Amino acid sequence: MRHSLLVLLALAACGAAAETPVGGGAASPSAAAPSGDKKAAALPPHQRLQRLVTQAQHGANANQTVAMVRLAKEMVKGVVKKAESSLPAERTAISMLDCLTRAAATATAVPVHRGQLLVEHAKLLNALGRVDKAREMAEAATQVFESELKAWAANPEAGTPSVGPTSKAREHAAAALGSLLDVAALWRQLGREDEANALLEGALRAAPLIPSTPNFLRGLAQLSQLSEQQLDAALKCAVHLEREIGYTGAATIAATQQAESAPAAAATDAQAEPGAAAAAAAVSVNSCAWMKIKRAEVNDTKPVDAVPDMHRLYYALHRGLHARKRYGAAWQALARAKVLHYSKHTYKQKDFQEMVDDVEQLFPSPLKFVQAVAPEQPQEEQQANGEAVELPPAQGGSGAQQAVAGAAGSSQQPNGAADGGDSAGAAGQGLGAGTGGSSGRGYGDGEGEEMIPIFVMGLPRSGSTLAEQILSSHPQVYGAGEHSSLRSVTGKLQALIKGNGTVTRAQLDGFRRTYLAGMRSKIPPESRSSRWLVDKALSNAWLVGHIALMMPNACLVHAVRHPADAALSAFQQSFFPDKVPWSFNLTNVASHVRAHHRLMALWDRVLPGRVLHLHYAHMVQDQEATTRKLVEHCRLPWDPAFLRFYENERSVQTASQLQVKKPIYSSSLRKWPAYTQGLAPLLVELKDTILAYEAAAGLPLSDGILDQVQRELIEQQQQEQAAAAAAAEAQAAATSKEEL
Repeated sequence: MRHSLLVLLALAACGAAAETPVGGGAASPSAAAPSGDKKAAALPPHQRLQRLVTQAQHGANANQTVAMVRLAKEMVKGVVKKAESSLPAERTAISMLDCLTRAAATATAVPVHRGQLLVEHAKLLNALGRVDKAREMAEAATQVFESELKAWAANPEAGTPSVGPTSKAREHAAAALGSLLDVAALWRQLGREDEANALLEGALRAAPLIPSTPNFLRGLAQLSQLSEQQLDAALKCAVHLEREIGYTGAATIAATQQAESAPAAAATDAQAEPGAAAAAAAVSVNSCAWMKIKRAEVNDTKPVDAVPDMHRLYYALHRGLHARKRYGAAWQALARAKVLHYSKHTYKQKDFQEMVDDVEQLFPSPLKFVQAVAPEQPQEEQQANGEAVELPPAQGGSGAQQAVAGAAGSSQQPNGAADGGDSAGAAGQGLGAGTGGSSGRGYGDGEGEEMIPIFVMGLPRSGSTLAEQILSSHPQVYGAGEHSSLRSVTGKLQALIKGNGTVTRAQLDGFRRTYLAGMRSKIPPESRSSRWLVDKALSNAWLVGHIALMMPNACLVHAVRHPADAALSAFQQSFFPDKVPWSFNLTNVASHVRAHHRLMALWDRVLPGRVLHLHYAHMVQDQEATTRKLVEHCRLPWDPAFLRFYENERSVQTASQLQVKKPIYSSSLRKWPAYTQGLAPLLVELKDTILAYEAAAGLPLSDGILDQVQRELIEQQQQEQAAAAAAAEAQAAATSKEEL
């Protein structure tokens, strides 16, 4: 195995007695900042880093390298965060990359810091879309950290006193191991799951040296496959942790998974000694050596997060158990993860339902919109005269409608829907442009041809990343991911519509050019000659009307998956709570999925045939035929690379980053029947949506299984009500007896 030296490290670390200081790969917050006056302190991070590198050009000391790492992290974090709006100018990007190269060269005396600078270099390259170079840098960083760990493993006791402060050698080894956890996450982003898994598996064997519990939990939760040793250790640690700090649930998960893996033996053991399976799962405390538990002070009244990010342990358990088809235990682990992954953000179901209601009221039929915007003059004359397009009058009144209008230009989606969510009501105002919009002569702006946009939309985990990966396999197609500039335009268009009720063709052309200019700023210079552009912000679903009005030649693709599978997959993900708050509660998941399908059905009525529904099931069943349908819909020339999308070397930043690096597979089809008991309330809520989707997609109907789920849920509710009534009656009788 490539990282076999970590086996040696594990043996060395397990025998060491000293505690490892928490901190890992991150530079110390108290690290000395580069010296300078107030003006220097006000400079951007990359310029401050350049100054520090110049000062240390003949070799940096430890304090300087710590400061370099801190500034590098600050700089790269800023670039990655701003990638959604714009990448740095080419000259600035080159300056940043050169500065990181020189910083790493000056840090040779402190290998761990040099490795950390290489990691930041790789992150920056990845953000700039230079995936091959990023992999080379990640490999270099990995080698630096492994060399440091190998040196420690060769003689672990020499610098580890039984009392007193931890040795520098151990600190460096722990920092190297912590940094390898960051590298593992980077390898996943770069599409190299095997590299990431090897590092994480080795890190688990070197558990006593792991400096940061949250860091390790993040890495563990990223694994798509857990080895038997990893799964066993995670189960034992969950039981141990809950026993230590009073959480509940892990023992039940452990017992259930043992029952599912060996039903007969587990049943016998359970009859002989209840809880024996859970006790057996907790025998080893040593397997939790990586877990650092915070202790509350005696006088503390506030609850303490004893293990930050503990929910990630349960997400990892869920994946490991699901892969082994131990669905009962897997569901319990997932439910526990959702409870621990508590979100303060709220999601109001009725807001999204009302938003779709408003769109339906504004646009009851396609004929209305065709008549409203159909040109009466040749397009050339309209453009020359700046003729106004008449639109249905804005209906302002309901709170939901006002919220919809206000959201059109906002970077936050109403009530925290996924992917920023722009206005639903606003989207409806411009429909009909698909039948008679401007610019039928092609895209020319005086500086060469404009890029032709392809908008991909859908629910999370429904195949939108796959669609983008396929399309961007063509050498003339650039995939921009979810970094859309559409919101900066839709707000202005919505304000114009709301204020005047009309918009001119010239204004629409201006909005289109503004959008395309914003997207061009996000594209690396080497890709700006691409003919087509893929914008896959999922919230584009709410802006179909805007898109059709501004860009009649744009291609619209709806990535769609079985509603129950899409709902389950969203619930299984560890999304950021402020980004996808609806994914933490099954009732909210059902409401959101239902609203999305209603919205897409509306666009089909208003703009028939304009949106292509790209079914994930069809892609699995017949990849080539479905791909050709997608390519023809977007008017792209055929390229054999479309069928080898997994060879496409590009940076993918979504939860599907690993899946799209593999050939089409069928294991994601019909995952939901294995979880019917846990999903029962959601399945009942989505019954009509599911059956309508299956009929439209030509899939076998699930009415039989859905009817059975509904009957069982009703019976369960009746039993619970009867039990509650009996308990209340018994309590009343006991109270009455006491009074007598």
